[in-house]
Amino acid sequence: MKKLLTLTLLFTAISFFCQNINAQSTYEKSIEIGGSVGVDGVYNNNSFDVIMINGIRLNKTLYAGFGTGLSIINALYYKNYTYYTVGNSESYESRSTEFTIPLFARLKFNLTNETHVSPFLMANIGYVFDPSKNTTPSYGLMIEPDFGLDFNLKDNMILYAMIGLHFQHGEYTFFSTGGSSYPEVELKSALTSAIAIRCGIKF
Repeated sequence: MKKLLTLTLLFTAISFFCQNINAQSTYEKSIEIGGSVGVDGVYNNNSFDVIMINGIRLNKTLYAGFGTGLSIINALYYKNYTYYTVGNSESYESRSTEFTIPLFARLKFNLTNETHVSPFLMANIGYVFDPSKNTTPSYGLMIEPDFGLDFNLKDNMILYAMIGLHFQHGEYTFFSTGGSSYPEVELKSALTSAIAIRCGIKF
């Protein structure tokens, strides 16, 4: 259901994208690298990303495009908690390196473009695919709002940097023993959160 909803939103974005192309629109492409550091206190998944963006600048302030690439995630997939007595317990977790492929729509709004440094607001929404499926999958809905700066160079090249909040579906298996007659096993899922920092070049 979540996958269907996400793909519907992507197709809606594509429709908006196509309907707003006009004679003054210009094609832009960019490459960006970066990563994210988990801050949700449970998953704390970190990632390193290489992304290719293709899109259309609809006017001086508005840009719409699509991105894909490779995201390497140090993903939590297993947590164990063992309770012995009051004040005497232990826990540990296991992580897996997952090679995932994000596919998302991007909308970017430049607050000003009259100077060499132009601040912008941006949002990505899409779906993350996990072809490796080594352990508990790290795939699903992905949302990322960002704030950044464009540094305008000569020959229409732009360097940019941004920071934002990265939300992504995550799952892990929780195993608990002690305090009951039988061990408890539960598959937990949530929208994980991380601080994302990225930089790129538009050419």
